[in-house]
Amino acid sequence: MPSTPMWMVIDAIYHPNKSQTLAMALKTARNDGPWAIVQGQGDWETDLYRITACFIDNTALTATVGMHRSWEGLEPRMPHGGSNVTEASRRQLGASLTLEGFASRGVLVLDSRSRQQSIDDISTDEFLFNFITARLPGRAQDKLWKDEHSMELSAREALLVSKNAHPYYGELFQDNLSATQSPALATQAIFTRFCQMFYYGVLGRTSNETNAEASFASTALMPTRWTGFTIATILIGTHLLILLATTVLYLHLTIGSLVGNCWQAISQIISEDTLPILEQAHGMTDNDVRRWAQGQSLDVQRLHALQHRPDGRTSLVSVEEKRD
Repeated sequence: MPSTPMWMVIDAIYHPNKSQTLAMALKTARNDGPWAIVQGQGDWETDLYRITACFIDNTALTATVGMHRSWEGLEPRMPHGGSNVTEASRRQLGASLTLEGFASRGVLVLDSRSRQQSIDDISTDEFLFNFITARLPGRAQDKLWKDEHSMELSAREALLVSKNAHPYYGELFQDNLSATQSPALATQAIFTRFCQMFYYGVLGRTSNETNAEASFASTALMPTRWTGFTIATILIGTHLLILLATTVLYLHLTIGSLVGNCWQAISQIISEDTLPILEQAHGMTDNDVRRWAQGQSLDVQRLHALQHRPDGRTSLVSVEEKRD
């Protein structure tokens, strides 16, 4: 398939002296997992390289997708500046022997809602590689190597005419290879990062437009075990039972007075003038007070007025008494 080229991953085992120029015949000595161990012949019969092959799908497709995020967290923090720490990037890219879910990696879940279609007027056979080689080298001169279809992914700083990519990408590849011992996972991680760059590079060349819908949800805490829910229910139920029992006892053991707001009435009638009367009537009932008032010719229909006394008290007196 033209859109699925084979990439040879060559890892140097032996590094000769920089001043040495070697030209020798090579042979495949043995296999080590996915690697083929290559040795020299004659005086250089030692392990020089390990080589493997990986297939990468370069097809660029468009589709309508739904993006879903089910975690409440931030995207893994990416390093900036001089330190090329790749741990967060490797975790996000899923380059691990123990595969994590999308939520813990901070990756959106894509749900395809239409058939995939190729991008018009873009040849994807070599477009991805040409895009990569035109942008990845830190300070490389593209004209020296852009047609060689090769690149170096080393953690060392790129020289002026080096094929080495930016040290961040080199360390991302090397750290994955060291942590997983899997050239497939290391290649997958680095090409996933390349495709992210490729996506934003061709985004302006596409003309497809569609409507987008966004929906948001908020999280809420709820009991995950019945123990806590049962305890909370018992506490609320006990509180309601105590409140109900208190209400029933209050209504059963108390009787409303015909006087009305008795506490306010008592606070108004207690004075120096009424103390002798109250001392005599401390055991009288409402009916006794009513008969006593009638015997004293006190009619509730008589006109009364509020009188403010010098001591600050307010009393209720009849109009005739006030005139006197």
